[in-house]
Amino acid sequence: RRRSSTSESALLAGGAVASKRRSNKKEDVERENQSLRISVAQLMDANTQLRAQNAAQDADREWYVARHEQERNSVDDQVEQLSRQLAALLGIRQAQNLQEAIAIVS
Repeated sequence: RRRSSTSESALLAGGAVASKRRSNKKEDVERENQSLRISVAQLMDANTQLRAQNAAQDADREWYVARHEQERNSVDDQVEQLSRQLAALLGIRQAQNLQEAIAIVS
């Protein structure tokens, strides 16, 4: 009889240990899940921040390209205007040279 109560006690103790292990394992899994949820939330936040940074960089890049194109167009316009002025001045100088040549000949 004593042997059976020892066996029963051992079985009950073993069951309690197994139950405790299951409980601990469940808590470990819950902790791991919570940790993973936090990690996913942090990754989503980081992703959102990176998308915002990319959008800002794209906007900066577009502004720079537009500004550069505007400056280039302005320079092109100035070069064209100076070319016209130079052509006009050369035309005037040629006319003066022609007048001087006519004056010398006559």
